[in-house]
Amino acid sequence: MFDFDPASAGELQPMATAIIHHCAMRKLRICGMTLWAPGGPLIGATFTDVIGNNPAYVYGVNFVDLGYQAGNEGVMKQVGTDFPRAFPSDARSTPFAQVPMLKDIHKLTDFDLLVSVSAGYPGSKEWIQYGVSPTMTGGKPLPFVAGATGVQTPQLIPYYPGQMAGVLGAIKGAAEYESLVNTKLRSMDSGKPIAPKFQEAQRRMAPQLVAHVLMVGLIVVGNVIYFAGRRKGAHA
Repeated sequence: MFDFDPASAGELQPMATAIIHHCAMRKLRICGMTLWAPGGPLIGATFTDVIGNNPAYVYGVNFVDLGYQAGNEGVMKQVGTDFPRAFPSDARSTPFAQVPMLKDIHKLTDFDLLVSVSAGYPGSKEWIQYGVSPTMTGGKPLPFVAGATGVQTPQLIPYYPGQMAGVLGAIKGAAEYESLVNTKLRSMDSGKPIAPKFQEAQRRMAPQLVAHVLMVGLIVVGNVIYFAGRRKGAHA
């Protein structure tokens, strides 16, 4: 799920890119969807950027973009029992039943893994509550992982490791995950340079590191000045 918008893409787009890249490396079939209207174009853009020139990925066979669907929790409940009714067509207006990759998809648990990249409501927390939790009481539990902004991540931690197998938090989590994916890629194809678009999260960590070091430095300097002033006052 691409449940975020351009405003939060600074944190979450590198994460989404790394996830799609990892799936493509594993030759997994990918289905993208969103409950955020601004998230619709982000699905297509990410697919084009990551797997657009990959001959192993044919639209409708290896990946599909279901686009945006309004309804929030209502959609989450609907896909649990009748997925085609919740998403009657893909982003290209092709009827659900005519997409080869979706021929065996009837409900949410027909997927092997649910991945949510979200910036808020509706997002990962609601997918856990309305999409994942109902599968825990019987039948086939749905494996679920999430990626979230730094603000939203603490809300998800209580669900790990019960309803959630893992979570990536903010740009730091994206950079760590991206690094692992790229390490695996190098082991598979040593000597081939990693494209800059697959190193974006790590690149964005540099300014954050500088900012954190600067903050710590200012705190240390402030304390030195404070205690030096107290010491001088005591001798006056």
